[in-house]
Amino acid sequence: MSANNTYKLVTQDGCLILLHYYKPAASGMLKAPILLVHGFAANAHMWDSPVQEGSIASYFSRRGFPVFAIDLRYRVGKPCRDWNLDDYVLFDIPCVQSHIESLTGHTQFHWIGHSMGGLLGYMYQALHGSGRVLSQSNLGSPGFQGVNTQGHIFFASK
Repeated sequence: MSANNTYKLVTQDGCLILLHYYKPAASGMLKAPILLVHGFAANAHMWDSPVQEGSIASYFSRRGFPVFAIDLRYRVGKPCRDWNLDDYVLFDIPCVQSHIESLTGHTQFHWIGHSMGGLLGYMYQALHGSGRVLSQSNLGSPGFQGVNTQGHIFFASK
């Protein structure tokens, strides 16, 4: 299954990113969206598969979730400037979060990250607070122990 729509978005600092949208089953707009964030040297296509049963994006969209998979900067087009991991969290994710909110009406989302995508989830919540992230699931990301904004201690592991 491939994405139903792909949006070309320009971040506040002028970089091009792509957001692939997998429409949910009939009543899915009632469920909070899922954001799939790829790892380093990967792209959004890692979440999809030509075989529907092997696609994480398809799995959740069939269960009524609006699913969005991001292509972070430099996965498309030519580099717009020098960058670092902070730029993903300062510009790419907020741009995507704003677009997801305008499409779905939801201000919160579930985060699923692979490798670096999980680290970006930690960074996003450290910088912006955990109020927008309903849950975070990581695949192949390093774990750490920390305190979320409600004061609860959590442990995430590989």
